[in-house]
Amino acid sequence: MTPLEEVLERLVKIRKAIPEADPGYLYPTGDPNPPATLMELRELEHHLGRKLPTSLRALLSRCNGWPEFFQHTHLLGTSQMISSLLMDDARETLQICMDEVGPVDEGAALTSAIVFGVRRGEDLWFFNPLKPTGNGDMEVVWWHNGVIHRQDTLAEFLEDTYRSLANHWRQGTGQEYSP
Repeated sequence: MTPLEEVLERLVKIRKAIPEADPGYLYPTGDPNPPATLMELRELEHHLGRKLPTSLRALLSRCNGWPEFFQHTHLLGTSQMISSLLMDDARETLQICMDEVGPVDEGAALTSAIVFGVRRGEDLWFFNPLKPTGNGDMEVVWWHNGVIHRQDTLAEFLEDTYRSLANHWRQGTGQEYSP
């Protein structure tokens, strides 16, 4: 199992466990969508005019989007990344990000970003094509209310998400999370 597959498995388990263990959990939880088909992945690549980052392709091949993935942030599926109200929210949030912090990298506009997650006006998760990290992948960026966080891999990014959820579990139950 790859690090990405491993963290996805753990995320599925903890997302199901938190509302059961902590009825006061403030955020809705959704289940991951079924995997994207090869046709859906190709259609998205055609729409973007580029190959998908390797890890995004792997993620979409496991779950084609995930509503309410993390504190009202949605992981976008292939059709949502092409055209949806969530992608409209992503474009608006991207504009806020550009207005507040400017380019993510010197002289580079965010318009080339490959957005894969959004919470309107507050969070934007995207791949930065200007920062390849090898093996067909790119830097993962999380813009959160004007602050930029960077990870070299999607697995690292999702691992941070998992740690946040495990911390919430600990706060809500007083115990360490153990799947």
